[in-house]
Amino acid sequence: EISGIYPMHIPGHWRVMIVSHKLKQIVLLDPFGVRFENDEVTNVERTFSGYAVTCWTARLQTDQFNCGVWVAWVGSLWATHVNQGLEGTKDIGKVIKEGLATEGILDTNAHPGGESQNESSVLRIRQRFRGLLYADSQPGHLIDWLAEWNTPLVDLTIMPAGTQLTRARRPEGPSPTPYMGVTRDGRDTVTIDHTKDTPQSLPDRPPRKKHKNQPTHAHTHTSTFVQPPRQDPKAPKPAPRHPVRRSGQQNPPAGTKPLTDWFLPAAAPAAPNEAESVPPAMSHPQQAPTTDATPTNKSDWQRTYAHAAGNLTHLTAATWNVNGVKTKNVIVDGVSQLTMVVRAILPDILFLQETHYTAGAEHKGYVEGMTVFHSSIPRGRTRSGKSIVLPTHQQGRRAGLATALKNSLDPDRIATRLDETQALRGYLLPLRVQTARGSMLVLNTYLPPDDTHRELIMDLVGSWIDRNRNQGEPMLLGGDLNAAWMTTDRPTHKLTTRDNRTRQWFRTQGFKPTDLWLTLQPREYSYETHHSNVAVGTHCSRVDDWLFFDSPHSGISQAVFPVRTRVRSDIPHASDHHPVVLTMDRSQIPIMDVSHDPTPAPTVRIRRLKQNITPDMLSSLRDTLSNEVREEVALLGQKVATAHSAQHSDGRAVIEDISETVDALLLRAWEITLREVGEAVNIGVSHPIKRRKNQSGHLKNTSKKKYKNLLRHLQRVRRTIKDVNRVTHSTPTTEHIAEIHRILQKPPPTDATTPAEAWEALQQDLSDTRVSLKQILTRHDRERTLTKLKKFQRVLFENPKKAHRWIFEGGETKKLDSVRLATGELDSSAEGVVAEVTRYYTERSMPTVNRQTAGEYPWDHPHRAKPLIPDSGGTRDTLGDRYSEHIYDDCLGRLPGRKTPGPDGVPNEVLKNLPAEFHEAVHGLFQ
Repeated sequence: EISGIYPMHIPGHWRVMIVSHKLKQIVLLDPFGVRFENDEVTNVERTFSGYAVTCWTARLQTDQFNCGVWVAWVGSLWATHVNQGLEGTKDIGKVIKEGLATEGILDTNAHPGGESQNESSVLRIRQRFRGLLYADSQPGHLIDWLAEWNTPLVDLTIMPAGTQLTRARRPEGPSPTPYMGVTRDGRDTVTIDHTKDTPQSLPDRPPRKKHKNQPTHAHTHTSTFVQPPRQDPKAPKPAPRHPVRRSGQQNPPAGTKPLTDWFLPAAAPAAPNEAESVPPAMSHPQQAPTTDATPTNKSDWQRTYAHAAGNLTHLTAATWNVNGVKTKNVIVDGVSQLTMVVRAILPDILFLQETHYTAGAEHKGYVEGMTVFHSSIPRGRTRSGKSIVLPTHQQGRRAGLATALKNSLDPDRIATRLDETQALRGYLLPLRVQTARGSMLVLNTYLPPDDTHRELIMDLVGSWIDRNRNQGEPMLLGGDLNAAWMTTDRPTHKLTTRDNRTRQWFRTQGFKPTDLWLTLQPREYSYETHHSNVAVGTHCSRVDDWLFFDSPHSGISQAVFPVRTRVRSDIPHASDHHPVVLTMDRSQIPIMDVSHDPTPAPTVRIRRLKQNITPDMLSSLRDTLSNEVREEVALLGQKVATAHSAQHSDGRAVIEDISETVDALLLRAWEITLREVGEAVNIGVSHPIKRRKNQSGHLKNTSKKKYKNLLRHLQRVRRTIKDVNRVTHSTPTTEHIAEIHRILQKPPPTDATTPAEAWEALQQDLSDTRVSLKQILTRHDRERTLTKLKKFQRVLFENPKKAHRWIFEGGETKKLDSVRLATGELDSSAEGVVAEVTRYYTERSMPTVNRQTAGEYPWDHPHRAKPLIPDSGGTRDTLGDRYSEHIYDDCLGRLPGRKTPGPDGVPNEVLKNLPAEFHEAVHGLFQ
């Protein structure tokens, strides 16, 4: 009997059973750490009678696609142990634990923070298996398959540049394709030529690799590289090939697909499969950004980052071509298609394309629980109805974008809407999202299928990125690209000219799809035609995608996208496109969700005056102040009397001494006031008050009275509904029915009145009351809007320049890009603008009052012979002549309550309740 490893497959998942006949031991292992079913364990125990059966409970797998890798690797641990003749020296569990410790793999049940470490380990193991799988000693049918797809074997064994894993050993023979940019050593750096992304002359393909068991052909090759026969440009193009199913002996291994150069961004295009797929030269070549166009700001993105919030749920992003938001937002049976999709996916970030909106006509709040940003096609007419000539790509309503962020992410705080150019309205919607790690560009993009407009949009988007992206700032791009990336994304397994051109352009910008390294299985189709004249399955493709800026300098590992993009075709919707869902690791891209934030909002505990102070409280406060500050008041009175009676050489010192006494007395009085009539409250984070769009002014008296009555009635209805639900759910009792009739002002209930009728009447009244309240506010807002419009029309008639400035410049922050110098010249340089602005405001800020006399009081002015108050008829009265005790008492009585204190920090309530002796002393000080 030979000990064995038995992989066990269930739909969508692999497990393994390891058997040792020497030890009479069996280990059942699931990479997810899930125990086998009791029936399965019983069957194993019955089959292997007398064997010790153990279920492995350590969780190794953290994703949904590497179960086979874990099973193969764990099996290889035991197979190596047996092949070395060591079976019986250690039990199976100990061998597996030693292998886990060697690779640094952790049990994520016991170590939740080890998920990223396990993901890196499984990628390393996967690459190791890939090197063994695609070794030189492979069957002939695999070599034929690689040659048919024009794919050199080494292209499958080279690691991506963005990973930190060890590269596979490069075999002898054909070298990798030169345009992949693969370096000879892992220490080298992959460089990308950004001069232009037009197709260059393609290198020659290496010859077909022959297997040692294949028969030798008549011709031989004298060189490693042989140039294939070139196509005559004047010759007719060959007919498109149809895929022909090969015999079982020649089929490639199941679950594999050709991979060329998708793992590395490169400057040159991929080699075409057919002659007709060679991309043409661009009509608008993308030039390298000049020094003036390249932004000089550096990104604040942190290359190394430690997530401080613990293990949070992943972020979910979705992109969907809705083909018109209005049709997807029609409510049927209480819910719309858009709401149904949002509830099924629960996205944190949602991209919508082809909204068919024009600027200014977008709906508001149509995505529940999310804040929406729009980029719509400009209007073709002015407000007066005059036509505006728009570019050809903006004529029509097929474009339009919308980006929605979950409200729990606090979009107003973390998201900044960047301005795209006028020509990109409807085709690009950029946001700069602030994360705990730094800022990141999030781009919602729509590339039209029309090749002419498509080239223009791609050039404009590339120029916008060059101008607005900070150096080293990561970018996440999603949307409807109308182009496939992989050969398996098309049913014909061929890339079109548009596909090759788009893939080349994205590589030039540094993008690549987020799920290319996850698995070798074909990706799901995101587009299915709804035309009845097209055969089912013949016009399906993957043209919607998520792409990420792949830079090894960003410090983001490939585990940032732990699950490959999913196409949700199971959600009922009437669009040709299906939503494409992306999952992101929040510890890598830490967009914080306040609903998962473990740190509570900071609160401050303060003491303040009570909200409701009764006359009895004030009387008690006056008595307490009179008793406890009697000595301080007497001291103040003595100092004031001494200042009046005696002659002092330094009057300023006397005033400062009295001021310090007053400050100490007021501080003592404020402490007593807080002790007697104060309260302690916690002040948390303040949230902005939600306002209606046109909320301004106050309701009229009649509307205000009606609104208060309706609001009072609404509160009674809600209170009654809560009472009913607290006792019996939606079934009023006899007392409740009588209360409902009183609220609705109906006759007393009879025996024929049923609880269902009373409950339905109460619910209807609740709805009617809400509608009435909303009608009052709507009527008020309409009147206020009309008033504003009339006011603006009056300004437009009286001062057109001011009105036009408000229309065209209101709400926008304009940059001062040029100034006119004193010589009349126009200076547009940054240094010149700063120098001129500094000079101008320095002159404006010069004091106009003589500094020597600025600190003197009017009555101390040397020209005191003139009247103190101009045009006063020659009066020579001083301020002291006008001051009296009556004025002091009048000002004291006019001090308002419930007001923020001044610079001294003493509220008016303290001053008004101090004893009379204090006010006599202060009055004497003013005389």
